[in-house]
Amino acid sequence: MALIHGKVAFGESTESSAAAGGLSILHGIAGLVVLVAGWLVVAAGSADADANARARLDAALASTKGGETIVLPDGDYGALSISQVFNEPVTIRSETPHGARFGVVMITGANVVLDGIAVYDRFTLRNASGIEVRNSRLGSWAEAISSQDIKFRGNEITATLMMQKVLGFDVSNNFFYAEGGINGDHLTIVDETRSGTIANNTMADAAPVINADGTYTHSDAIQFYTTPSAGDWPSSILIRGNFIYDDPATGDAGVWMQGINVGGRDIIIEENLVMAGTPNAIIVANSPGGIEVRNNTVLPWPDGSGGNIRVNNTSQGVYVDGNVASWLFDQGTAVVGDNFKYETGPSDNYFRNVFDLKNDGMVWTDFIPKEGSPIDFGSRYGAQKRLTELGSR
Repeated sequence: MALIHGKVAFGESTESSAAAGGLSILHGIAGLVVLVAGWLVVAAGSADADANARARLDAALASTKGGETIVLPDGDYGALSISQVFNEPVTIRSETPHGARFGVVMITGANVVLDGIAVYDRFTLRNASGIEVRNSRLGSWAEAISSQDIKFRGNEITATLMMQKVLGFDVSNNFFYAEGGINGDHLTIVDETRSGTIANNTMADAAPVINADGTYTHSDAIQFYTTPSAGDWPSSILIRGNFIYDDPATGDAGVWMQGINVGGRDIIIEENLVMAGTPNAIIVANSPGGIEVRNNTVLPWPDGSGGNIRVNNTSQGVYVDGNVASWLFDQGTAVVGDNFKYETGPSDNYFRNVFDLKNDGMVWTDFIPKEGSPIDFGSRYGAQKRLTELGSR
């Protein structure tokens, strides 16, 4: 295997110098190669075939100080726990996308990047900082609790992701999806979580169910809430450019998914594309003010149900402007600007006359307005900036 400069022979127990750059290469950690003064740490061989693969990973983590990258071959590495506080980010990268697999993951340290791995059990960040999860697959419940500077970017997420008491976060460009729908929320923002961005994610379908005792799953694509013992609601958060849809064919009748359900203060909800059959595609509740709902495009289900924006009577001073929706319910003291209301029955502004709904709202192109309609590009209505971004990719 060639690494940057020169060639590396695995299994040696001597120290050598790279052909250029003067990097110190240490061999002999059971097949690991560590560029001590460089940036790359490589685990060699097949993890499935080698019982010591996990030990080699642990040895690599123990030997790093910060700034290195650990590249893992495909295989099952079991549970992972990281408590080290590294001086600079240490990256654990799968050699092939999702090829390096982990069970339970717990990180309580600092400055760790997980790149391209797969996690098939619970994923937890607790009292952690400087953590980034990117290009990975999370196959079970995932959470960040009492942590700061947390990033989830470009991942496949198949269950709920919860951020609770997190200061500084970025949840962007992820694909939330499970075959048949997610039985629960896609993303929950809890308690004093603040200073964050939720942007350009695709949140594709929920499948809430009614249990034998009559209770049922309450599903939202994005939900904010606070627990009884918490001091405050989430605040200072941007929700922008997300594509959210709920498939009418999944989930038990009467308990379908809401789109965006927020409370708190200093929150901007803009340029989102939402299709949901519940009455409230976007709902604002429990807010003292400082929330803006602007330039979102909201579609109903194929039968015309849902597609509403609602500000309930526990909120005040919420600004609502430039949106496209079936209806705006203002039960509080919202400041309502100029929004476009389409009709759900035959008329000039019937929603199927202003949108070209080839896929009933389950593809982002369905949100493009028909040419010449009142909400066509050039008007001030809807998520035109986001649609332009998607069209230029």
